[in-house]
Amino acid sequence: MEDMEVQENSPFYLHRLDSGIRAIITQSQAPVSYLGFMINAGSRDEKPSNYGLAHFIEHTIFKGTTTRNSRQIIDRIENIGGEINAYTTKEETTLYCCVPNKYVERAIELMTDMLFHPTFPEDKIDSERQVIIEEIESYKDSPAEQIYDDFEELVYGRHPLGHNILGTATHVKRFAASDAKRFMAEHYHSDGIVFFCHTTHPAERVCDWVQKHLYTVPYTSPRTPREKPDAYMVKRKPFVLKHHQAHCVAGNVVMDMFGNWKKIPVNMLNHIIAGPCMNSRLNLLLREKYGLVYNIESSVQHFCDTGLWSLYFGCDRNDIERCQELIEKDLKELCSTLLSNMQLRKYKMQIRGQLAIAAQSPENVILTYAKNYLHRNSLQTWEQLALKYEKINADTLQVVAQEYFAPDKLSWIAI
Repeated sequence: MEDMEVQENSPFYLHRLDSGIRAIITQSQAPVSYLGFMINAGSRDEKPSNYGLAHFIEHTIFKGTTTRNSRQIIDRIENIGGEINAYTTKEETTLYCCVPNKYVERAIELMTDMLFHPTFPEDKIDSERQVIIEEIESYKDSPAEQIYDDFEELVYGRHPLGHNILGTATHVKRFAASDAKRFMAEHYHSDGIVFFCHTTHPAERVCDWVQKHLYTVPYTSPRTPREKPDAYMVKRKPFVLKHHQAHCVAGNVVMDMFGNWKKIPVNMLNHIIAGPCMNSRLNLLLREKYGLVYNIESSVQHFCDTGLWSLYFGCDRNDIERCQELIEKDLKELCSTLLSNMQLRKYKMQIRGQLAIAAQSPENVILTYAKNYLHRNSLQTWEQLALKYEKINADTLQVVAQEYFAPDKLSWIAI
């Protein structure tokens, strides 16, 4: 195991195992610890013939290992009052626990067993297929969620980022243990795995436990580079309105997660346009002033080689054109008129407060650190991030708004 890296006055303790697996440990004063593994493999790594396989693996690693059955896996954590869960994104698969501090080593051992010794027993896979298919069908019943997948398909087309994470019932019915094992062998590379832990235990002790239970894991070579998306083209799909309420998404491709100076301004503009605060520009306009929408919100996703800004709103199907008109008018104003000093100060104060509040959720914080360490091999505290927002000026925001948020650069879809 390489020496632990501790930066002066830094809350992060970092080290790399001989296998190439990296670890990040942060200190806590709470009676519980949050810990897990994040793997650089997600739905964009699937082939068209196995869409949904990454998510299928996330479910079925709970069904048995070479030393445990599914009930023993669950009981190992839940019998001591802990929680264990997993999720899949476009680029990551994450397995994590929350346990009382005295059981951290127990959680490390269990998750190591699940990740590196799964058996995918056929009888358990058969029953879990039905669970996943039910998840797929229930998702289709929620147009407010389905519209995001439809928008990503519109923007990215046949690129792997364009298909949804759950896959299709047809694919799920075909998956076998051999498919899961093959995908893990191809994509679960040790240098693409991060162990994370937020705990009261000394970092050295946690490192010893990790080494103890992962010492047999071999180093595996770097992955094949992912396929990059094609150049973005504006696409406006004819609105197909199936319900009384129309669900709409507009958006544009933005930068990836690596270092572009425009990333902070884009995220600030997202906050200003329709971020989490009720006094965002479009919430004040469409909901508070005109009463046209119940919900309007925007979000930014940064992937390893692209990014996506999305604006969602739901309205009466008869009001969709009016909403679109108001949104485009406001975005044109944002692109053509500089924010005042008072407005800029207000938004910076809001963002700093939002970052401070988010920092009080240890689970979300350690998951964010793990993702940044996994992909970027770099970390920053919320205070360091807030300082970057403080440096933004109105001229910069206007330039970036013109590049990414001008109405003629947005794709649209509605159902």
